[in-house]
Amino acid sequence: MAEVVVEAEALVMRFDGVIAVNDVSMRLRKRELLCLIGPNGAGKTTFFRCLTGQYAPSAGKIWIEGRAVAGWPIHAIARLGVGIKTQVPSLANGLSVRENIWLGARATMPLAKANQRVDELLTELELTAHAATLTGSLAHGIRQMVEIGVALSSDPWLLLLDEPAGGLTKEEAARVGEVIRKLNQRITVVVVEHDMEFVRSVASRVLVFHQGRVIADGPADTVLADTLVRQVYLGSKVR
Repeated sequence: MAEVVVEAEALVMRFDGVIAVNDVSMRLRKRELLCLIGPNGAGKTTFFRCLTGQYAPSAGKIWIEGRAVAGWPIHAIARLGVGIKTQVPSLANGLSVRENIWLGARATMPLAKANQRVDELLTELELTAHAATLTGSLAHGIRQMVEIGVALSSDPWLLLLDEPAGGLTKEEAARVGEVIRKLNQRITVVVVEHDMEFVRSVASRVLVFHQGRVIADGPADTVLADTLVRQVYLGSKVR
């Protein structure tokens, strides 16, 4: 079995007496591709934000490569080699695609290496034609890919993506899915997503949240066919 690189133990997150995440434990192994799913308010996004450092959990522990990181801020988590794409846009609209990705790379790399990294990502993400375009003028689908580029700019070993297919057309989502599957050949990936077709296309493992707890955890096909999962969330969306 591959080594465990991320672990959460008995994680709890409360907001003014409301328990959003209730005693959740999880182990993530090297080069897994894990999707977190569940209905609105199920706790998946809150759990994800605890992993990324956006929230400090009320109780419980989180380890990343053996370091106890619960409560660390997002920039400290990122310095461990973690690329993070949140729901909140992180792009500077007045800068070009190249400049946005370059700023991310330059924060952790010397100049020559940062320039090389940007060129690699523009090619890998098929953004070369948009390199000089101001991000504020980009269509939503291209902006999502640039957001992923910024998350990858530091050459992370772990990539955390919050709704990478959100608002995309079927074709755009398929392209993002293709990129994520390719990335997963060399890095570990965690995705929060609502689009079940997208989840089916990328996930090797699915964690299902309901009322703050995990109700299913396993291979995507097995979990998405589970009767309880269908009842509480998927319904007729998955066939």
